[in-house]
Amino acid sequence: MVKVIFILFILVLTSCKNENDPNYLIILIENLNSKAIYCDTEENQKKRSGFQVICDEFHKFTHVYTTSTQGLPALTSLLTGLYPYDHKVRFNTENYLAPEFQTFIEAAKENENYKTRFISGGQPFFRKSGIHQGFDLFDDHISSEKDMRSLNENLEIFFSQLQNEKKKKHISMIHVSDLKYTFKETQNELAETRNLTFDSQIEEVDEKLFYLFSKLKSEKSWDDLKVFIIGLNGLPNVDINSEFSQLNLKSDSTQVAFYFKDVKKNAINVKPQVVNTVLSLKEIGEMFKNSFQKNKIEFKPKIKSESSESELELKSESNVRAEASAETNEQGANFKDFDIENVKEINEKRSDYIVIESAWAKSNQLGDIRAAIIDENYLFIFDKQIQLFNRLSDSNEQYPQPINGFLVERIKRYEKFLFERNYQLFEKSKKLKLVLNDFNLLIKEDYDQNYRSEFYDYFKLLSLIEKKDLSQIELMINKNPFLKKDDCLNGYPKLFNSNRVKRSCHHLASRLFLDFINPELSNNKDLKFFVQNELSSLQIIKNLYRINLKLNMDYFPISTFKMENIKPYIILTLGYFPTN
Repeated sequence: MVKVIFILFILVLTSCKNENDPNYLIILIENLNSKAIYCDTEENQKKRSGFQVICDEFHKFTHVYTTSTQGLPALTSLLTGLYPYDHKVRFNTENYLAPEFQTFIEAAKENENYKTRFISGGQPFFRKSGIHQGFDLFDDHISSEKDMRSLNENLEIFFSQLQNEKKKKHISMIHVSDLKYTFKETQNELAETRNLTFDSQIEEVDEKLFYLFSKLKSEKSWDDLKVFIIGLNGLPNVDINSEFSQLNLKSDSTQVAFYFKDVKKNAINVKPQVVNTVLSLKEIGEMFKNSFQKNKIEFKPKIKSESSESELELKSESNVRAEASAETNEQGANFKDFDIENVKEINEKRSDYIVIESAWAKSNQLGDIRAAIIDENYLFIFDKQIQLFNRLSDSNEQYPQPINGFLVERIKRYEKFLFERNYQLFEKSKKLKLVLNDFNLLIKEDYDQNYRSEFYDYFKLLSLIEKKDLSQIELMINKNPFLKKDDCLNGYPKLFNSNRVKRSCHHLASRLFLDFINPELSNNKDLKFFVQNELSSLQIIKNLYRINLKLNMDYFPISTFKMENIKPYIILTLGYFPTN
């Protein structure tokens, strides 16, 4: 009898603990810098505003910095509590988080049995990047025609899933990509179309966050929910900073929004506080991981692998740094039992520097990784022409400090730290400068230039194909060395009426297009099906590539845009729409 009572007592205790475990909702927003949400205005208080709820009920962290200007490496730092130089995810594409790195999502699932979900708003947050580790549900099912999924759509998915799993404690992540898509139309509550601006997208996000918060409150899910609003990267202020956004390491691009609402612990709501501690998303990731670790945080590989000695040395060095950082947090810097005093200690005991990087040039084979350090009031940019800004006296970081006196020794420490982590002094290569110039022309839809990069000529040809401008296409064939020497195109115009010239064309898709143009074969069902599929693919590709261009080449690398890939469509255009 005593044994039965004891078992029942244990079950009751376990049940109480599970009921008291908080749920977590993490909203990840790209292009949301620390100044995007403005509080304490009378106008804002009158509106149905999600931002006003954030101002009234969330702790505000004023000095949080991303680890990378690109979203995927930044999110990976948040998940692992590591910098990109340790977790090795440096780019938005063609990168993969190795399975030996444990994420805080996996820790929460393994140690505390949380139900976990991730709802993607689009590139670059796809399963193929490896960030799906530990998620019971990783929803990245977005059609190629759409390219992105709005916050509104993601909220509907979130509430639908929540309805089906009411009694399970959960950690939910919702990715918001809306702020990147300033060229997509949105409507306000009155069904009026907004202007195509960043401010309009901010207004849309504000409105949808109000809907989210209101519904959670009405469903009695608000009080036991920890909510996080996290900017993954910022947005350059074009009025004062003309640098290409993917390379920009100044604060407008790197100082991100971070807001946190804790669970309601008693009948009286605790007044939210402002946290001025300087932190990185890497350290925020450590705090998340501390929240779900049974013992002190460890970043050791989850699985044994037959690695080379050099790889083991790298992992060992990474673990040593991570464990050193964990020791500074062992007093409880976490979100489970949130204490601002413990957060302040992270800054006081930090053993290394906050590092921000842009690997965009590296990912496009246009140069090295660009790096910067945040240290106290200083921003140090590790360029060949070194830049050091005092953020206290120069908040917009417009006036580099003269390097003399005690600053010389400070810079030597910065350089040593970055060199030890395999960063190099950054300099814009000639190839990078050319691509950036071509990018500016393409954004303006200036297709009248000749003898540019293959990247520029690719988009120029896309435009000409779309317009069916045969004379200009012919001109490009005669002037472009690659096209002129191509074994298919160099026979134009005899290509379409000479079997000998056709046989010299060895590109498979081009040959099939040539066959389709032949009246004797054009009714072949299989051939017709192939061509129709290819033309549909071209429409999707044009859409995706142009969107990528508007997103400052955020996802597809420059190497994607090769003449070889567009050649069959040139042939089809020339043969299918002959000049009169």
